[in-house]
Amino acid sequence: MAGQPFDPANLPQFSVIHVRTVFGDEEPSWKMWVVLGHQDGCVVCIKATSQTGFYENNPAMREGCVMFQPGEVRCFPQLTAIDPENRKAFPYRDLPKQLAAEMLPPGFREQLLRAIEGSPKLSRKGKRLMRAWIAGAS
Repeated sequence: MAGQPFDPANLPQFSVIHVRTVFGDEEPSWKMWVVLGHQDGCVVCIKATSQTGFYENNPAMREGCVMFQPGEVRCFPQLTAIDPENRKAFPYRDLPKQLAAEMLPPGFREQLLRAIEGSPKLSRKGKRLMRAWIAGAS
């Protein structure tokens, strides 16, 4: 809301946020993340990537992700994959003080559930955990 201080605890499920992220020895870079929920002072997210070759060239892996065509969602100008196995928690204190968020389309929940069931990487326990996050339980 305009005029209200930013509170990361209010980020809604399935909003897309842009967060400075470090992977291994790489330099920090801005990445797109989809909010699943909140737990213990953190926002729990799954990563969106425009590096889609892995999914495009492997039908089994493609079944385990949600794909958005370029421009289908305003914040994804390129073909984008969202893999439910690629999960990360960001402590609220590490998030920018102002964070723009864009909501994914209403059908995303069903697409994500199909991707979870089709994922060759997620274990049964991982699939149960992801379904619980989607249902709003952590």
